Amino acid sequence: MSRSSNVFRRTTNLLMTHLKDQPVGAVVPSETALSRTLDVSRTTVRRVLQHAQDNGILATSGAGVTIRRHPVPEDFFSDTQISSRPELIENRFMDLVRRGDLRPGQQFSEADLARLSQTSTASVREFLIGFSQFGLIERRPRGGWRLCSFDEQFAKELSEMRALIELAAFDRFLTRDMTRQSERALKAFYDRHIQIRNDLETLYVGFPDLDKHFHAWIVSGMENRFASSHLEVISFVFHYHYQYEKAGEQKRNSIAINEHLMIIESLRSGDRDGARAALVQHLKTSETLLVSTLWPARA
Repeated sequence: MSRSSNVFRRTTNLLMTHLKDQPVGAVVPSETALSRTLDVSRTTVRRVLQHAQDNGILATSGAGVTIRRHPVPEDFFSDTQISSRPELIENRFMDLVRRGDLRPGQQFSEADLARLSQTSTASVREFLIGFSQFGLIERRPRGGWRLCSFDEQFAKELSEMRALIELAAFDRFLTRDMTRQSERALKAFYDRHIQIRNDLETLYVGFPDLDKHFHAWIVSGMENRFASSHLEVISFVFHYHYQYEKAGEQKRNSIAINEHLMIIESLRSGDRDGARAALVQHLKTSETLLVSTLWPARA
């Protein structure tokens, strides 16, 4: 998939999300305004608007471009359609670990991961060789790989890197005016956190994915591709499910949810100093919980 096609499809999904919250008949913002909101070129905005008109979502009238109907799930591009080949492999591999389908010491093959990600074994091998630099996987004979454990020193070093990246991104975010896009994102994060907290016994297993997206949103304010790539590994480790005491997973998620809500509520109320202090506390808590639940700590 070309980069331009990827941008087009991601932008289409962003526009569909925006249109869902607007009434039918409402006038769509100008190309210039959408370009700023969606952070893409006007050329891309023009293509996306034409795509929406071709699919009957938007219409042109005397007032301008208006919403003809609300988007439905079929109007969105799937994760597979908007992800590059390396992203597909990485996402499938991370999902296997987060779900606990891969555990310390367990071996897996390039062929299995290629089948799950619908890519070639050569692409999978390239990804795994790059990922092995973090010391969490090791190569085995005949296209095999082994998932490794990590120790307390690894966890502390990772936590330190996480704090450096997220606080730098957060500080940059705090220097800017709050945009409508940020306000919508914060409301969506708030609503989802409350939903999980109100039915924690049933929904707590869905928190890792929410946690990943919330921290990705924080780091996105840094607009640094290297920071974003490191976040994937950090999220991978912090939800390395098999390293945790399963009996305490619900409690840990509850603590994280409440700390996230403190950050979100402070931002929504305009208390930027309070939001930063809440993030600092959350990062400290995350490190403490991660270190305390490593397997060596249980001996």
